[in-house]
Amino acid sequence: HALAIILREDPSLVYETDPRTGQNVLSGQGELHLEITRHRITEEMKVRCRFGRPRVAYRETCTASLSRDWEHSQAIGSTKLRAGVSLELSPRDRGAGNAFEID
Repeated sequence: HALAIILREDPSLVYETDPRTGQNVLSGQGELHLEITRHRITEEMKVRCRFGRPRVAYRETCTASLSRDWEHSQAIGSTKLRAGVSLELSPRDRGAGNAFEID
């Protein structure tokens, strides 16, 4: 009931249940916004509940192509070990999601 009131009063809050973890997640416009909402639920509405630490979902976009090669070598006794990694990163169309290819 308290959560329904908060959501009705503040349309910028989003409430959902994470299908993987079953946790109830309340999303807002930042840490301060969530702290104020937490205070209202626990102090003003007197609802006892547990809150996890607020986490910020960072989203970054690749805007330019990049290609890098890296090689590591290490000697263990008389044996020399080597490993190499090549990375190519390029932007995709907005909304196309992520794509990974392993050769």
